[in-house]
Amino acid sequence: MRLQIKMLGETLHKKELRRGQEEVRRLRTAVEEAHASLRELLSNFRLRIDERGLVPALEAMVRRSNQESSVTVFFHNDCDQLVLSPAQEIQIYHIVQEALANIRKHANARNARIQLSTLADGGYSVLVEDDGDGIAPAEPERPGEQIGLAIMRQRAERIPGELTIESEPGEGTRVYLTFYPHTQTEARRAAAN
Repeated sequence: MRLQIKMLGETLHKKELRRGQEEVRRLRTAVEEAHASLRELLSNFRLRIDERGLVPALEAMVRRSNQESSVTVFFHNDCDQLVLSPAQEIQIYHIVQEALANIRKHANARNARIQLSTLADGGYSVLVEDDGDGIAPAEPERPGEQIGLAIMRQRAERIPGELTIESEPGEGTRVYLTFYPHTQTEARRAAAN
């Protein structure tokens, strides 16, 4: 936005009104996106995960999303028993939340799916996928989009877990997170040393 303001100032100094009006429209859009992102960030910062655990918190997130968005979100839990630390639950919750926010803002999707599964080796996975436009390789970066993906990756590292993002133009996007219960993570670290 600082760059856009500078460009607007130069444009107005040159008295190029048509170009100045376009810069104002772009700046207004950027301010609206930044404001929406800040409001979402502040509401998420205060949010505590449901005391009953990750699954009820994700179910509530899906209900809210379906009420507030035109994207229909489905949630499927394949885990009989989910044993995670509170810190892991919070990171996973916010990764899913960011993935859904990206779907609403950028994907032009009709449907999205969240699937929580148990892996054969005792770990877990979370899949968030949509039927939207996907990400084109040559697509210019949108303001804030890369920041959201970077934050999701940082959250995955804190779990610790592995985050994979797959996308093809016209084929939607898949965010896939794999991780292990906190006790297994500690055992894996000890075995590696």
